[in-house]
Amino acid sequence: MLLYRVLSLPGISKMKKILFVLLFSVSIIVRAQTIDAGDTVIFDFSHATCSGNYFLVPVSFYSDDEVYAIDFSMKYDETKITYHSVIIHEPSVSASAYFNPLDSTLRFSSFSMSVLPNVTSIVSVQFDLSVSSVALSDFNTILVYLNGDSCSYKFIPPLPTAVIMPGGSLSLVPGDSVALTATPASDVTYLWSANDTNQTIYVTTAGTYSVTVTTDGGCTSMDSLTVLMITPLPVELVNFSAREENEIVFIEWTTAAEINNDHFEVEKSVDGVSWRTIGMIGGAGNSSSLLHYAFNDETPLAGFNYYRIKQIDFNGSIIYSEIVSIYYSGKEAQSSIMVFPNPASDCLNIFPGKNVTFQLIDLNGRVIDLGRMLHANEINQINIQQLDPGIYYLSVFGEDGDYLEKDVSIVVFR
Repeated sequence: MLLYRVLSLPGISKMKKILFVLLFSVSIIVRAQTIDAGDTVIFDFSHATCSGNYFLVPVSFYSDDEVYAIDFSMKYDETKITYHSVIIHEPSVSASAYFNPLDSTLRFSSFSMSVLPNVTSIVSVQFDLSVSSVALSDFNTILVYLNGDSCSYKFIPPLPTAVIMPGGSLSLVPGDSVALTATPASDVTYLWSANDTNQTIYVTTAGTYSVTVTTDGGCTSMDSLTVLMITPLPVELVNFSAREENEIVFIEWTTAAEINNDHFEVEKSVDGVSWRTIGMIGGAGNSSSLLHYAFNDETPLAGFNYYRIKQIDFNGSIIYSEIVSIYYSGKEAQSSIMVFPNPASDCLNIFPGKNVTFQLIDLNGRVIDLGRMLHANEINQINIQQLDPGIYYLSVFGEDGDYLEKDVSIVVFR
């Protein structure tokens, strides 16, 4: 209006009028160029609207200058989000937006013939979603401009972020309960898979629990958590060890509690894979006190020996301890008995330094071949063609049969 009145004054030449218009336009440009980092374009996710697969984000600004144009460009996660359109809220605004697939960038520009209001939704940008929810981190590499000059920007959260606390996988014992709480947020509603609408629920049974958080604008986010039910172990084993002393391996273990414990079996292996029982000790049944158990392996093998405890309930249920190992370097290490080849298919050769006898035992403890004399300093052959493929134990005894000279795991193959 001021410009119109000035140009209407009598006595002003045409040239002066043109010069005045140019000076007036420059003054507008100079004022517009005061845009700086203190001026901010606002993406208001706290008032985003979701319906079906679309996601509508209001865009406003704050500035201490007169603003006529808003522009921005951004990249986002194209696997989740695609640009759809813009909705103009201010009648004086002309706006356009397009997504350039060559550089994966959405570019938006707008202009108004009148000054735009602060902190008011000028336009909203509509996106289509291929997922049920998005996060602020899905939007990145953003450049914003007011009146063509760069400025700052900010996102107003929250997009709903559903997180169940405590996180991870939870375990319960019968009779216990645990509180599951969704992260607090304003202007949201909660809906748990159990149809509970409280922020916190209490669960006493195993299962997968999920919560959906929904904003007033209909945008949702979901999180889930699995609760497992565990049954106390029939035996609480607090110590299990093996040590070698005087050519004997002493195996010891301690329990802190026992429930319906029938007995223990001590198992031994030469390779950590195939096991056989070498002893059995009765359990206490039920106990809440520290109980100590021990077993002696009087015939350890030269090299590594592996041991584990097999615990058997009165109802036949079985659990195993961890495996302990010990390297035995006693008299067996100097044994002059050689057994070869191993693995074997047709025959087994035994070369003892003295007269010995042997037993060949399968994994079920059945004796396959027993008691023949093997002569000293000779290659004694044992025919194994009749054996099924598998693992067997060859135990070599002294001549009187009561002293174990060597115990070897034999692999038979075809």
